[in-house]
Amino acid sequence: MTDHLRPPGSTVAPVEDQPAHHREPDAPTSAAVPAQADPLTRDRSAVRREPRQVPHHGPSRALVAALGVTLVLAVGTAAYLGLLARAWFDRAVTYEAVAEDIGTELAETRAELAGTGAELDAVLTQLGNAQDRIVELADEKAQLGDDRETQRRVVDYQERVNEAAGRVALALDQCVQGQEQMIGYLERAELYEPADLDTFGQEVESLCQAATEANMALQRELDR
Repeated sequence: MTDHLRPPGSTVAPVEDQPAHHREPDAPTSAAVPAQADPLTRDRSAVRREPRQVPHHGPSRALVAALGVTLVLAVGTAAYLGLLARAWFDRAVTYEAVAEDIGTELAETRAELAGTGAELDAVLTQLGNAQDRIVELADEKAQLGDDRETQRRVVDYQERVNEAAGRVALALDQCVQGQEQMIGYLERAELYEPADLDTFGQEVESLCQAATEANMALQRELDR
């Protein structure tokens, strides 16, 4: 081992450069060959796949739009039904008030009809009495031998009474028919407009007023 030791301070003799042709060629370095994967391992890695994740989609636009339209329709329908119910309530209150008025008017019209019928009977009775009185006057004048002027007056009186009585009878008949028709309308008042019933009632009232005036004229003729 002493042969390989160098004393301190000793120098190493420089190695002379050798000619290029004397330099030993470097040992060829082998190229790194990539490791070949194991066929079994490669097949397993090829077979092994990551589990597929099911995509999570939010609600579609079509569904959202459909729900929105349904909500709007539901709100609109509820509002419409509310307004309709309110309108029916108001109309029911109005009909109730109108029904009370119609009931009162119906009772009054029936009472008027009864009065008109009684008046017509009275006029017919008066007319019969007037006819009898005219016949009596004619007989009296004939028995007394009155002149033609007296007979003419009797005939004239008879004509006036008959004409007045005819007007009364016609007017009272129209009044009675109108009142009977009015009662029929009032009994089915829900089929007619209140304004139409009022108009017809006024027409019947005018007919009955005409009958009253005709009867008054007859009474004046009878009192002569």
